[in-house]
Amino acid sequence: MGNEAKIPILFLSDEIKQATAGSEQHLSFLLKNLPRDRFEVHFALLRSDKELPSGFSPIQPTILNLHSFKNPFEVFRVLQTLRQMVRQRTIKILQAFFRDSEFLSAMARLNSMGCRRVVARRSLGYDDTFAFRWRNRLATKFKATYAVNSDAIKRRMMSFEHIPPERIAVIYNPINQERLTQGIAVPLERERWGLTDGDLVVGIVANIRPVKDYETFFKAATLVAERVPNTKFLVVGSKDGDYWEKLRPIAQSPEIKNRLRLTGPLANPFPVIRLFDVGVLSSTSEGFSNSLVEYAAAGVPTVATDVGGNREIVEDDKTGYLMPPRSPQLLASKIIDLLLDADKRKEFGRKAREAAYNKFSQESILSQYEEYYKEKVIS
Repeated sequence: MGNEAKIPILFLSDEIKQATAGSEQHLSFLLKNLPRDRFEVHFALLRSDKELPSGFSPIQPTILNLHSFKNPFEVFRVLQTLRQMVRQRTIKILQAFFRDSEFLSAMARLNSMGCRRVVARRSLGYDDTFAFRWRNRLATKFKATYAVNSDAIKRRMMSFEHIPPERIAVIYNPINQERLTQGIAVPLERERWGLTDGDLVVGIVANIRPVKDYETFFKAATLVAERVPNTKFLVVGSKDGDYWEKLRPIAQSPEIKNRLRLTGPLANPFPVIRLFDVGVLSSTSEGFSNSLVEYAAAGVPTVATDVGGNREIVEDDKTGYLMPPRSPQLLASKIIDLLLDADKRKEFGRKAREAAYNKFSQESILSQYEEYYKEKVIS
């Protein structure tokens, strides 16, 4: 950009619940990596009752203290504060993460102040309520542009919210290079998870909640264990209590009880992903899966459901296999195919790693964002 002035940009998010979740990781990536010689970066949260996780952001956020849209006086105060921030800091771009920030930034009518509004959409909205869908459609009337992380999300927004395609840019999530580097530096810990040298490992990185369809994964695991007895199953993620109770009978069945290892949530899953011979994702809905990108970056072949943006990461019969959701027998057969063919696992893993670095490198994704922001300011 030479001697051009820096672009002031404000990132607005509802709150930070899990620093390791996909949207939070992406926000952290932008806060830390946008070049400061080209961008003047600001950060605000609608609400926060705790300190940010260590290393999440080099910038302390402004807390706007919006706790409920049911209080019109509180909403009016926060809107005024937001407009004042935009005016005083001459913000040219406001990028909103999550639903409340999207709606609030629309209500603030920032276009009248020369501020371009960018909305980050990271999911297919499988759990959106009627009220959220209504709010989304209302917010689209304020002419925002959208930065989404898969073509699948773009198609859904065009279909359900009737947003013109030219207002939606697809910029993928990058490989978390910092986590990958740290994960590679850790010695392999097979004994920690009860693995012997002769074990094959099938792993999944996903919180245990209904949309991840662990029922299908566990049913497939019982079939895999019958055919390939030296298989162990590693699960990385936190539990949804009610859903886990539903799963408990099959998770504790004789076929897989002694083969199943639950690690719980991990700040960095790469040390465990490196133990996988096959990575799995059995979700019924996905916008863009960071887990699939992490499997690929670690050179792990994948078996995943063909939903959402998964086929934008996994190339069927080249870097892994894609299959319909809720198909435990087919899922098991694809896992078994890879477990019994070491050469295929190695080749799929090599191609997966190569594709991941070609498509999802931090440098490439950051460059795309820089060009996107410059275009928004000029247009």
